[in-house]
Amino acid sequence: MPTIKNGISIYRLKTMVIARLFSELTVILMVMISSIYLLVNYNATLPWPLKIILTLLILLALIFSYSYAFVVFEVRIDDSCIETIALTKRIKAYFLNIKDLKLKRNLFYKLYQINFENKELSFSTWFYDLDDLLLKIKQQLPKSESNPNNPIKTNYTCEKFSYGLNLVKVLLSMIFIVVLFVFTLNNIHNSHEIASNKIILGLFFTAIALFIIYRNIFIILSPLSLNFNQDSINIKNSSISVSSEKLKLKR
Repeated sequence: MPTIKNGISIYRLKTMVIARLFSELTVILMVMISSIYLLVNYNATLPWPLKIILTLLILLALIFSYSYAFVVFEVRIDDSCIETIALTKRIKAYFLNIKDLKLKRNLFYKLYQINFENKELSFSTWFYDLDDLLLKIKQQLPKSESNPNNPIKTNYTCEKFSYGLNLVKVLLSMIFIVVLFVFTLNNIHNSHEIASNKIILGLFFTAIALFIIYRNIFIILSPLSLNFNQDSINIKNSSISVSSEKLKLKR
């Protein structure tokens, strides 16, 4: 059940989702810190194309890390309004001004979007007690929107911007692996390094590379669109596979 304070119901992001966000942010910060370390300590020996790449990685890591400040982690609702809270912004919508509630989908997750006064607020489906939250919102919607006889949307597509952004992340992460590989190889071949340090550095590179490659495979193989009907689910895969696969639903 949601936390209730002074008549306000408070819904929070699931703990595992917060852990995932922190792990992603950690990887981004590691990319930035590693790039800064290479530029500071090996600036004289690095070729200029690699310096440009490392500089771009630092700038993009700063941008991506800042974007996590806009993730909604708390939703508050009472009898008159709903409010979403992120680290950098708070958006409040009064139910009298709400036009509709829509379910959208980007590359990784679905989110609910509320339109009001030519504005919008949104929150993901990763909240505790989501069904209770949606029920309270739907009770306040205009009758035409909350009518159960309205057709249910059965086609979900990945947003082009989100898909492109994640492809950029994949590309940058692969560039980071190459840079880290060159750095690791140079240190392993360095005769002045202690053998135990070489082993630790090699294991560190292997762990980071495997984690990033696994995450990139997950991104690339994520579905681009889902289409539901009474008998089947039509799944369109990423650009690697242009064909669609139909899965019969069991009743």
